Amino acid sequence: MFYDANLGFRGSSIVKSGPAIFLEACGVGDIIDWPTSLDSEDAAELDRLRLDGHDVSRVGKKHLVSPSLDAVRATQLYRTLLHEIGHWRDWLEKVEMPSDQGEDYSTLYDRYFARPKSEREAFAHRYADNLRATLEKKGVIPFPRIEA
Repeated sequence: MFYDANLGFRGSSIVKSGPAIFLEACGVGDIIDWPTSLDSEDAAELDRLRLDGHDVSRVGKKHLVSPSLDAVRATQLYRTLLHEIGHWRDWLEKVEMPSDQGEDYSTLYDRYFARPKSEREAFAHRYADNLRATLEKKGVIPFPRIEA
């Protein structure tokens, strides 16, 4: 989540500014190593990956996460994207809407990130969980894969 990104377009002088979410490509079939000693936040994330459909096994002192195409889609589209939108909503509610119009971006940024990470993450997780439940109930997600 970038709260204030400037995006230029190749071959154009047009620059768009504002919030942006970037989803990174994931290698389906690549094994991801996680340590076995996890704090509570990392353990919860590993559980969320399992719920998304990733195969998680413990081998020695590692958790091995094997992502499938469906699991990656579930993680990125139906959880991570919604979670990042939750961060944006949190930013709007806690920082941007209550701010003075004249405050510069760095002041807003400092105010948002002065809050504990656990508080910001808890808000984003709750928001994503509630939004996902609403979208699933309405039949909006999951949506079919677009084959190119």
